[in-house]
Amino acid sequence: MAIDFTLTGTEAVKAYLLNVAAITPKKAAAAVYQVGNEALTESKKRTPVDTGDLKRSGQIDAPVVSGNEISVRIGYGDTAVDYALIVHENTTANHPSGQHHYLSSVIDELRPDFLSKVEARLKLGDA
Repeated sequence: MAIDFTLTGTEAVKAYLLNVAAITPKKAAAAVYQVGNEALTESKKRTPVDTGDLKRSGQIDAPVVSGNEISVRIGYGDTAVDYALIVHENTTANHPSGQHHYLSSVIDELRPDFLSKVEARLKLGDA
């Protein structure tokens, strides 16, 4: 069995496909950023608070698209808050509020559902 068809308007189809190819990585990057921002928000709830500077130093960078990979960097600390790693890794400290591993615990919990969360964002059109 054979199916014959004629494709007309090839320039319009080509332009459309190029547009889709350009938009899709942007939407995927936006979805990754949104899920990353949710992780940052949750980690701030777990961040130990003394002065509040550590919690306020939490940040997420814009997504980076490199080939087929999309990444975002989530982190804490800056020149004024140079102790973020020490607080994060100190498992013996007694924090009246918050916990050690305030960021990595969120990432560990997110890992199994990360792709489905990104996919859900893309399906909902939120990205």
